[in-house]
Amino acid sequence: MAYIPGRSERCCKNRPGLSRPSKNDWLTYETLDIIDQKRAARLSGNMSEYKALCAKSKESVLRDKQQWADNIASEAEKALQCEGRVLQLSPSP
Repeated sequence: MAYIPGRSERCCKNRPGLSRPSKNDWLTYETLDIIDQKRAARLSGNMSEYKALCAKSKESVLRDKQQWADNIASEAEKALQCEGRVLQLSPSP
């Protein structure tokens, strides 16, 4: 089978369930797209668009990180509530 440049990237991009590699799992695809646009603007030399996308990406990253922290906190609260119910249901010695 011959290697066709770009074929594997197109296939992976179109297949559901495969994700983009990211160091931070809490970043959404929208944020990663903004970061890619920002990189493209910087490489093309369009500094006005780059600066606008920098501000937009910072807002999006902060929003994603806050949502991620809120989700972890709510999961921890649910776990504590469930643990409290188990302790209440068990008979005391």
